[in-house]
Amino acid sequence: MEKKKSMEQKIDFIIRSYSKGKKLGCIAHLGAGVGEEISGYLDCSPKKIVLVEANPPVADRLRDEYQSDNILVQNIAVAACAETAKPFYITRPKALSGMLVPHEIHNIFPNLQVKQTLKLDTTSLSSWIESFYSFPDDYNVLVVQLNGGEKSLFENVETNLLQFFSLIIVDEDGRDLFANPDVGNKLSTTMERCGFILVEDRDTTLFHRTVYQKNVNAILHAKEVAELTQARDAQAKLAAERQGDIVALQQDLDAKSIKVAELTQARDVQAKLAMERQDKIVHLQQQLKDSSHEKDAIIAEKENKIDCLETELNETHHRQKLLDEEMLKAEAQIDLIKDLLLREEGI
Repeated sequence: MEKKKSMEQKIDFIIRSYSKGKKLGCIAHLGAGVGEEISGYLDCSPKKIVLVEANPPVADRLRDEYQSDNILVQNIAVAACAETAKPFYITRPKALSGMLVPHEIHNIFPNLQVKQTLKLDTTSLSSWIESFYSFPDDYNVLVVQLNGGEKSLFENVETNLLQFFSLIIVDEDGRDLFANPDVGNKLSTTMERCGFILVEDRDTTLFHRTVYQKNVNAILHAKEVAELTQARDAQAKLAAERQGDIVALQQDLDAKSIKVAELTQARDVQAKLAMERQDKIVHLQQQLKDSSHEKDAIIAEKENKIDCLETELNETHHRQKLLDEEMLKAEAQIDLIKDLLLREEGI
C-alpha cells in the first residue's frame, strides 16, 4: 500500500491511473455535490456516470445541468441500511452537508452552521448498486464523499454486489470530524473482507483519500473461507442433531431400565410367593402322609386343598413365566439402545 502525503490529487487522475488499458464501464459517485468532478469523469470516457446527491436542491441543479443519456442523476440518500425519516443536515458551507453532525469541524470552520434539517428515507448500498447494475465485465469505479457516512456505509453490503466495482475511492473522515455512532469495523477491515486491498492513502484538506482495488486472490480466498464456514456450520448442526438423538436414546434407556427394575422386583415377589406355597404343599403332603389312618373325609379334604394349592401354584408359575418373558424383552431393548449409543459416540 502506497501512503502519500502530497498535494490533493484529482479523482479523475486516480481513475485513469488504475484503469489504464482497461474498458471503463461505470463511474458512480455517492455525494456528488454540485458536480465538481464531472468534467474529469467525462474525460475518462466511461459508458455511464451515476451521480447521487441526497440534498434535493443540489440534486435538482445536477439534473438540470448534467442529466443525459449516459449521465444518471439520483436524488436519494444511500446508507448501510434502508431506514425512514433519517435526519439530513444542510450546513453553511453546503459542502459539509450530510447525515452526520460536523461536531469537531468548528476548529477549521468557526462559522459553520446547520441551516436546516431534512427527514430523508435511505436506500441500502446493496439495493442502490442493484438499481443500476450494468457492464459487470468492465472496469467500474465507485467514489464516496459522504462526510463521515462512509464509515458505516459498507457494513452490511452484499460482497458480490460490491465486487461489481474494480476500484473504490473514499474520502474518509480519519480525524472524526463528524459524529457517527454507527461505526463498526475499520473501513479497511470491512473492505478487505469484501475482497479489496488498500493501495493508496492520501491526505486532502479535510479527509484521507483512500483508494481500494479489487483483489481477485482475496476474493477467491474469501469464497473458500465462506464455503468452509458453511461446511463447518452444517457439521455443527448435524452434531447437535445427533447429540439430541443420543439424549433421547439415553432417556429411553433410563425409562426402560426403571421398567426392568420394576419387573425384576415383581418377579422376585412372585418367586418368593411360589416358594412359600411350595413349602406349604410339602408341609401338607407330609401331614397327609402322617395322617393316613385318619378318616376318609379328612383325607379327601386334604387332597382337595392340595389340588387348590397346585392350581394356584400353576397360575403363579404362569405369571412368573410371563414376567420372565417381559423382562427378557426389556433387556433386549436395553442392549439395542446401548448398541445405538456406542455407534453414535463412534461417529
